[in-house]
Amino acid sequence: MFNTMVFSTFASDIHTEIKKAMVERVNYGLSTSIVVGLYDNGNIDYLAYGKTDIQDGKLPNENTVFEIGSITKVMVATLLANQVKLNQLSYSSDVFSLLPADCRSEKLKGITLEMLATHHAGLPRMPTNYGTPYYNFNPEGYSVEGLCEYLRNPEDLSAPNSEYAYSNLGFGLLAYILELNTGKSLNALLKQVITEPLNMHGTAIGIQNVDSNNLAQGHHGQVRTAYFPNGLLDGAGALLSTASDLMQFLAAHFNGKDPILASLFNETKKPRQVAWDGTQIGLGWHIKTVEQAQKIYWHNGSTGGFYSFVGFDEQARKAVVVLANSGGDGNDDLGMAFLEDNAKIRSTPKHVQVKLDAAQQKRFVGVYDLEFGVPMEIKLEGTQLKAKFGDQFLLNIYPESPDSFFYRAFDAAIKFEEGKAGMTLYLHQGGEIFSAKRRTAH
Repeated sequence: MFNTMVFSTFASDIHTEIKKAMVERVNYGLSTSIVVGLYDNGNIDYLAYGKTDIQDGKLPNENTVFEIGSITKVMVATLLANQVKLNQLSYSSDVFSLLPADCRSEKLKGITLEMLATHHAGLPRMPTNYGTPYYNFNPEGYSVEGLCEYLRNPEDLSAPNSEYAYSNLGFGLLAYILELNTGKSLNALLKQVITEPLNMHGTAIGIQNVDSNNLAQGHHGQVRTAYFPNGLLDGAGALLSTASDLMQFLAAHFNGKDPILASLFNETKKPRQVAWDGTQIGLGWHIKTVEQAQKIYWHNGSTGGFYSFVGFDEQARKAVVVLANSGGDGNDDLGMAFLEDNAKIRSTPKHVQVKLDAAQQKRFVGVYDLEFGVPMEIKLEGTQLKAKFGDQFLLNIYPESPDSFFYRAFDAAIKFEEGKAGMTLYLHQGGEIFSAKRRTAH
């Protein structure tokens, strides 16, 4: 049984719509729980629905600790702004010159720190030698040795400063350089510059550094996931935080209570490059320009078992935090709908489950080859049919007809058709349909 907890200091139509969507998404299975923080001209509301753990969880609140994934990047960018302010580094500092001799290649020349912080360095999303992926149950942190091995002979590079290319590697490298330059750990730098001045006591890297009693468990559908491992890519997305802490962080971008941080935030908010049509990028922040020159600063984050979103409108003095202990489709639309008048909240899927016995489902079991080269495995465990995409999680799929199934972990469906050439699977996701022929049956 799920319950609702609401601390109300203001109310609006969009406020009501967000609550409705939260309940529908948790009840459907898109997330195990969702916590939303809303800030409007000094009024704050926290909404929460669901459970911190599908097995034996409790109702979350504004102090529940979630992994926040790539929202980490805007804080790392703030640390860069601080070292530039202290004249310890420059935005134009060359990455090659800042790395140890055994951890660099001539190919890195021309890449600056600002390029790393604006995703214009030409680096790939992930290093090609990245180890065990996050969706395994025993993920491994990326090591200094792994990073240096890659940087000595970097692959998949494009020309620096030519175009926006989102890179976790770039922000992991930026954080590593900040550590090298100061001799301090990323956790120590975050505490010194951001979390301690803003009293963000629930924010840190590593589950051992937060209150375990307030820690939400990550999920992907019905699967309980491992926590994000520490390592050399921590700067890309390893922080844990709470809705309350993140609200403190966002509000500090426009309330000016801390003059030192205000000057740093002014640096991170400056548009520096084009990300895509209608959106620029500052240091970490994506900056969306909407009607009447309204600017929305935002970032989202995803790990194997969590999804997060933060955003604010400086002129309207509005901010929003959305945290969920699910690695599914995410809830960016809830945040944008609060900040932007014409933004819409997407509807929750309307699939209705029917009953099929094991014999009715067994005929679909096998390995299917999707047209873009990734296998999809269909397995039957008891009376539960499951699907596995490549090396990712094995997730439940639920019947809505004798040959059609749907996910609850995210908005997608699978239809099977049997013909003379054998069984074909059709994956419906994101408005597209992908087909796959069965290679082997079990």
